[in-house]
Amino acid sequence: MMEESILMEELNTLMEKAINVLEQDFSGLRTGRANVALLDKVMVDAYGSKTPLQHIATVTVLEPRVLGVQVWDSGNIKAVEKAIHESVNITPVTEGQLMRIIMPEMSEEARRDILKVAATHAERARVGLRNIRRELIDRVKAAEKAGEISEDDFHRLQAQVTKETARFVERVDELLEEKSKRIQAV
Repeated sequence: MMEESILMEELNTLMEKAINVLEQDFSGLRTGRANVALLDKVMVDAYGSKTPLQHIATVTVLEPRVLGVQVWDSGNIKAVEKAIHESVNITPVTEGQLMRIIMPEMSEEARRDILKVAATHAERARVGLRNIRRELIDRVKAAEKAGEISEDDFHRLQAQVTKETARFVERVDELLEEKSKRIQAV
């Protein structure tokens, strides 16, 4: 017997994960403002291996358009500079163990390019949500064919899954709209 509450809980869990991935993707996109998430994926050649920047330095927002990177071990400064430059294509200004990353003004063309990337991330999330819906509806359909649930239950569950999917797709659209506003803000 297919348990409705378990199915809906699984649906919500999977779809929340898809939304979280989208939020992480969006956090890595550059806007005109400084955001510590911009450096989340920076890997530094330190101590003989690739190390996440957060493991060897503290990243903070110093001013609206300036990030600060406080490197804990002065022996890693050059490696951190190189990793930041390669990752975000901005050369940090180094003052001792503190690096300042000044976010340049974005051109209109750069904003359009970033908007396209944001739209691509959002569409990928929508496709993921629809795939989750399809898989769960297929499971419900199989349960109906096996006689585990009635045809009425099948249609009711299908409608519930579709309604929840629409709610999550709406969240994707809201997140995209919010990110687009931040990217376009001068």
